[in-house]
Amino acid sequence: MFDFSTETLRFRSNLTPLVGGTITISLMLLLGVYVLKNPTDTLMVLPIFPALVVLGTTLNGAAIGWGALLLGTLPFLYRSFGDWHIGLVGGVIVLEMYIGLKGAQFLSEMVRRRHRDRVLERNALSEEINLLREAGEKEESRVQALEEKGRRFRRLGEIAGRLGESLEEQEVCRRIADDTGRLFAGKFVALFMKKRGRFLLQATAGVPLENTEPEGLAEDEFNQIVLRTGVGVTVADVRRDFRFRAEGKRGFLSLVAAPVICEGAVEGVLRVHGIKPDAFQTDDLRLVTHIAQLGSVAIQNARLFSKTEEMAMIDGLTKLAKRWYFNDRFQDECQRALRYRGKISLLITDIDKFKSLNDNYGHLFGDKVLATVAAVVKEELRAIDIAGRWGGEEFAIVLPNMDRRGACEAAERIRGKVEREVVRRVAGDKPVTVSIGVATFPDDIRRTDRLFDAADAALYKAKAEGRNRVVVSGEDPSRGKR
Repeated sequence: MFDFSTETLRFRSNLTPLVGGTITISLMLLLGVYVLKNPTDTLMVLPIFPALVVLGTTLNGAAIGWGALLLGTLPFLYRSFGDWHIGLVGGVIVLEMYIGLKGAQFLSEMVRRRHRDRVLERNALSEEINLLREAGEKEESRVQALEEKGRRFRRLGEIAGRLGESLEEQEVCRRIADDTGRLFAGKFVALFMKKRGRFLLQATAGVPLENTEPEGLAEDEFNQIVLRTGVGVTVADVRRDFRFRAEGKRGFLSLVAAPVICEGAVEGVLRVHGIKPDAFQTDDLRLVTHIAQLGSVAIQNARLFSKTEEMAMIDGLTKLAKRWYFNDRFQDECQRALRYRGKISLLITDIDKFKSLNDNYGHLFGDKVLATVAAVVKEELRAIDIAGRWGGEEFAIVLPNMDRRGACEAAERIRGKVEREVVRRVAGDKPVTVSIGVATFPDDIRRTDRLFDAADAALYKAKAEGRNRVVVSGEDPSRGKR
């Protein structure tokens, strides 16, 4: 951009040598003419020449050369034409030549400087445009990063809502893995939870790893360092990270892992794997940590619900089903047997002379006997069988798809094991036995709603016949009701 004050200064700085040189040469010219007209005064004016030389040198170095040329030209012209006027004309010509040359030099310098200034201005303008473009690109990147953060936070809110929809722990684990996989497309997600003191794979999502079994990652060093430190970890390249030992070929080269903390302890690890190095950004660990925190809350809620539900359904002392829950399950199994024309057996077990044990050895001893008998009963049951505390020292056991013979054998195993094990485990020298009544639909009873009456009548008969025995229903239940 043109600056008038700057150009004025530059014009003055270029004009000063021109004027100074012109004055110096003019003085030398006049002095030379004077010497030629008054040769007798040469010695008098001779000291003036050095002064003019110094003045010319100060104002413009070129004046020295022009002055010397003038002094040499005047005597030559004088001798040639014999007239001092010719010398004066020659000096004027020399002066005009000097002025013309210096003017041309001045104009050339002005044009050159103006061109240079314009180049500098153009370069400065280009640099300013580049800086503005870079600033715009940085601002655009910052806006995009903020938008991505906003999207991620919205997704976290959605994840929190989905995790809160389930109160079953395994389903919560599956949703944690699935939602994390959706956020990290093209990556492999694995969730490990601690079971019985060691990590086990609970859920996976995303692109599977090549040549790697997910179950084999459960006890690797990445989970262990998260377990020890309780904080997340990012590994840009597992081959170069000094924190981890070099192993054989892995199916992943980069990793983000965050702890799942429940009640102040690391209960799990949420991991995202990349097949290439440097696959994760700085904020990815923070994001995975947020998901793990949301997951830990959902898992704790599921466990609390399960525990509450268990407390409502399971008897605290015997760990068997409470009466209402057992009755619901019993009705379900009866309906299933009727629908598919199947069989169902019912065992009612009673601890012999339990009141006497309580009276003689105390209720604490009686509670231990109850818990031990219940444990023995559960040990002898199948996974599909259902055992419940029917009341006091009585237990009821449903055996789906079990005929009379199978039910009798199961009842005999329970009776024999109680007689052997309870004495050994808690009773010492105090014998503990049980009596069991068995009824089977449709072998003994044609109606499922009469199974309890039939089994109860068989139990009464077992006690009447001396206790510590198994009796199968084969008579009218009304005959043996108590």
